[in-house]
Amino acid sequence: MENNVLSRFKDSLQFGEPIHFKNVVTLPILTTKPPTTDYMGLKEAMQKNFVEVEEISEGGSVPNLKVTNKGKKPLLLIDGEELEGAKQNRICNYTLLLEAEKEHIIPVSCTERGRWAYKTRKFKDSEVIMASKARHAHNSRNSLNLVNNFSYSNNQSEVWSDIETYHGKLKTSSRTRAMKDAFEQSRTTLDNYSKAFPLQANQTGMIIFVNGKFEGIEYVSRPEVYANLHNKLVKSYAIDAMQDIKDTNAMTASTCQYEATQFFDHLQSQESQMSKKKTIAGLGYDFRFMTKASNANLLVNEEEVIYLSGHEFATRVKNDQTPPTAEEVEQSNLIEQLRQQRQQQRRQQVEQQLQSQEEEPLLSFLDRIKARYKAKAKAKA
Repeated sequence: MENNVLSRFKDSLQFGEPIHFKNVVTLPILTTKPPTTDYMGLKEAMQKNFVEVEEISEGGSVPNLKVTNKGKKPLLLIDGEELEGAKQNRICNYTLLLEAEKEHIIPVSCTERGRWAYKTRKFKDSEVIMASKARHAHNSRNSLNLVNNFSYSNNQSEVWSDIETYHGKLKTSSRTRAMKDAFEQSRTTLDNYSKAFPLQANQTGMIIFVNGKFEGIEYVSRPEVYANLHNKLVKSYAIDAMQDIKDTNAMTASTCQYEATQFFDHLQSQESQMSKKKTIAGLGYDFRFMTKASNANLLVNEEEVIYLSGHEFATRVKNDQTPPTAEEVEQSNLIEQLRQQRQQQRRQQVEQQLQSQEEEPLLSFLDRIKARYKAKAKAKA
C-alpha cells in the first residue's frame, strides 16, 4: 500500500472506554481528525431520495443490481448490507464508493431463496447487515476469488447454506427462506444488545470481543455515516454472540487496547502482501489479505482508508487443547487452498518464462553433453 497509508491510519486512531454486556465487549473507535473524502451512506441516501436501487431489467438477474446515485456525493455501500424488495432481497458482495450522479451495476448475493417475484419495484434499506461470522466467511471466499481468479463472482450456494444454518440454530422460520426473518424473530434479544452499546460522540467504528476473544473490527471514516450503521453492525455480531454465551466477564481498557494494537500491528505487517484491485464499480481500491490468524478488507480512496472490516480466525495463543471450531477449520482449508493455488501460479509463470527464452543456447548445451557421452562411450569401446 502506497505512502504508508496504514501507518498514518493507525496513528490517527483513538479509543474510547470499553462497553460490556453479557458476553460482548466493544471498544469504540473515535475520530481524531476530519476525513478528506465526502460521501453519504445508504440510509441517508434513501431517506433523501438520492438513490434508487432496482433490478437490472424487468426479468432481473440474481447476481446484479442497478444503483442510480442521483446525489451530489458518492454513496458508500458496505459488504453484507442488505437491500430489501424487488424480486428478492440481496446483500452487497463488496464495499463500494459509488460516484455521484451516475448509474452503476453492482455484484450482489441473494438472501431470500424462496422468492423470485416483485414485492416492490425498488429496493429499500432492510436495516440488516449479514451475521458477522457468515459475513466474514463470505468475505473470505470473495477474497479467494479476487486474489486467484481476479473475479467478482459470488458463492451463492454457500450464502444460502449459511442462512439455513442460522434459521436452524435460532429455531426461526421463513416462508421465503429470508435472512431478515431470522433477525426479525430474534428482535427482542438483539434490541437488548443494541441498547447496551449506544453510539458514542464522534464514533467511527468499534472493535468487538466475544467471550473474551478478539472477534472483529468495523470502521467507516465519516462519523455521520457510521452512526447509521452502528446498530446494524452491533446486531450483526450479537446474533452470533447470543448463541454461544461462555465468558461474561468484563475486559479492562488496557487489555482491549492491547488486543487492538496487536491486530493493527499484524495488519501493518501484512501491508506488502495485500492484494490490490480497482473496485468493480465506483471510486478507490480494494485491499485485502488472509492469513491463518486473521483477514481484513479495506476500501482506500486517494490514500485515505474509507472502510475497514477485519476478523480474527483464531486466537494468537491457545492456552488449552480445545479442538478447533468448524469456522477455524474452514478458514484453515481456505488458506491452504490459496497457498496451493499461488504455488500453481508460480509454476506456470516459470514455465512460461522458460518457453519464452531462446532455445538455441539450450540446444547447444544439450548437444555438447550428448557429444561428451558419445566420446566416453567410444573410448570405452
